[in-house]
Amino acid sequence: TPIPLVTMGIDYRHGTGNENDLLYSMQFRYQFDKPWPQQIEPQYVNELRTLSGSRYDLVQRNNNIILEYKKQDILSLNIPHDINGTEHSTQKIQLIVKSKYGLDRIVWDDSALRSQGGQIQHSGSQSAQDYQAILPAYVQGGSNIYKVTARAYDRNGNSSNNVQLTITVLPNGQVVDQVGVTDFTADKTSAKADNVDTITYTATVKKNGVAQANAPVTFSIVSGTATLGANSAKTDGNGKATVTLKSGTPGQVVVSAKTAEMTSPLNASAVIFVDQTKASITEIKADKTTAKANGSDAITYIVKVMKNNQPEANHSVTFSTNFGNLGGNSNTQIVKTDKDGRATVKLTSGVAGNAVVSAKVSEVNTEVKAPEVKFFSVLSIDSNVSIIGTSANGALPNIWLRYGQFKLTAQRGDGKYQWRCQDPSVASVDALTGRVTLLKKGTTTIEVVSGDNQTAMYTINTPTKFISVETQNKVVYSDAEATCRMNNARLPSSTSELKDVYNKWGAANSYEGYKGKKTITAWTQQTEDDKQKGWTSTFDIVTKNEIPSNGSNSKVHVNKANAFAVCVR
Repeated sequence: TPIPLVTMGIDYRHGTGNENDLLYSMQFRYQFDKPWPQQIEPQYVNELRTLSGSRYDLVQRNNNIILEYKKQDILSLNIPHDINGTEHSTQKIQLIVKSKYGLDRIVWDDSALRSQGGQIQHSGSQSAQDYQAILPAYVQGGSNIYKVTARAYDRNGNSSNNVQLTITVLPNGQVVDQVGVTDFTADKTSAKADNVDTITYTATVKKNGVAQANAPVTFSIVSGTATLGANSAKTDGNGKATVTLKSGTPGQVVVSAKTAEMTSPLNASAVIFVDQTKASITEIKADKTTAKANGSDAITYIVKVMKNNQPEANHSVTFSTNFGNLGGNSNTQIVKTDKDGRATVKLTSGVAGNAVVSAKVSEVNTEVKAPEVKFFSVLSIDSNVSIIGTSANGALPNIWLRYGQFKLTAQRGDGKYQWRCQDPSVASVDALTGRVTLLKKGTTTIEVVSGDNQTAMYTINTPTKFISVETQNKVVYSDAEATCRMNNARLPSSTSELKDVYNKWGAANSYEGYKGKKTITAWTQQTEDDKQKGWTSTFDIVTKNEIPSNGSNSKVHVNKANAFAVCVR
């Protein structure tokens, strides 16, 4: 800058590949507040470099426009908590949905759960995000952990991210979040009563299905005479704790295991200590633990008799039971052992109840008891349903009202019923009460599982007609007609068609889907005469009000929003 008026410059850039760039520049600066002599004299150049000298310079701004884009979350789905619950229980699923256009539905992949008898189902309420998990039976020795996924869809067809839910099934008797013994077994069913031969027990400790290391377990003798190797032990890295048992007295012994958080201990199956010099029962077992109480479904018991460590053939075994029948109508039966030292008997019952079978041989004359078994009444579903809106009992009507509800009744079983629907898009069912809500025209099967693991089914067949309210507010006739047509449906042919719905299902506002509605007046199709006069008939599926009423020829004009679009499929 030789003088304040002129600034000259030179820029040189050197690049790769011998590419160079030389730039000359000249700038003129005229200062309106300075006289001309001061702008052409070199002595005034230093003043430009002071703050006062640059006060009239243009402000140098960063004028590059930066558009910061943030993706909008149109629809999101979140499941904040996994589920831990006992087998066959119903667990509510907590869902957090954020939707710009409103939630339409949630689609679940619960195939892993369904493969074991569980499922995810809608609870039957009006909310599109009200779901519950029906847990399957606990599988002994299995993982009992299931992964299901969910995806939400809004009313514009947008979908959310996939969200995973982990479900852990616990055995009955184990409390959620409790460190407890889930399995307690012995390595053999019998041992010599010599105070030397031992039986080893293994207790498995878990919390919410996960093995717990370093957990203290206490052991106790429930019945019989024997000695434990220790009264307590801590679990290893696999959640296993072991203890030994020995005895010098022949007889049956039951041992239990318990953690500090358990309210009651878990018993292992009974074991037998024997005097090998005498013919003794070394094993008693049943082929199943439950049977139908129909007089023919039998539980088979097998005992094994040994002497001097060899099978004892042709030895008499006396069986007895405290419930049911052994060999006809008797509660006792004597059976000879075969060449392998085994004797077999069958137990039946015509009524429900629990039974304990005992066996003894003459040389020992001490009874050995088998584990308790159960005879159950056969589960079924009453073919007649109870319509919620009318309290009428009978066959399911062949004309359905959307959101109409009916109740199914399970009979027999043990009374602890869990309900589920194979296709929840057609109908939902309350897991505890058996109340069914109809959602769309179709066929599906309702299942009920009793606490004794019986299953019964009720099939809902596709109705001849399906009636649904398709608008939130009253509309003109032409809009109602177009709405029904768009939904592959039609307007009711006459008020008689809607009367039939009312008579079968009662007032529509009896059901959750129409709760709070004091009136739902429905358009019906115009006759040719109606078209000329610009009116038609209506029927209210809440109040049963019909226009025209008896003795009147006046109908409802179609060019005003006088009724709802109620459609028939």
